[in-house]
Amino acid sequence: MKEIEDFNKPKNDFLRSLKDIENEENELLNLQKQYRSGKIKEKEMTKDQIKRLCNLYDKQILELKKSNDTRKQKLLEYRKKLKNNI
Repeated sequence: MKEIEDFNKPKNDFLRSLKDIENEENELLNLQKQYRSGKIKEKEMTKDQIKRLCNLYDKQILELKKSNDTRKQKLLEYRKKLKNNI
C-alpha cells in the first residue's frame, strides 16, 4: 500500500498545486472585484495584495492588447477581401 502512495505522491502533489494556484487566482479576482466596487480601499490592502493586483491588471491589459491586435488583423484581412471582390 505504501508503494502505491509513493507512486501517486507526485501526481497528488501536482493536483494539489493546481488547486492552490486556482484558489490564489480566485482570491485575487475577488480582491479585484471588491476593489472595483469600492468595498475595499487601497489603504486597506497589504503591499503584497497591491503588488499582486497590479500584476493582475498588467496581465489583463496585455491580454486585452493581444486580443485587440488579433481582431484588428482579422478586420484588415476582411477589408482586403472586400476590396478584392469589388
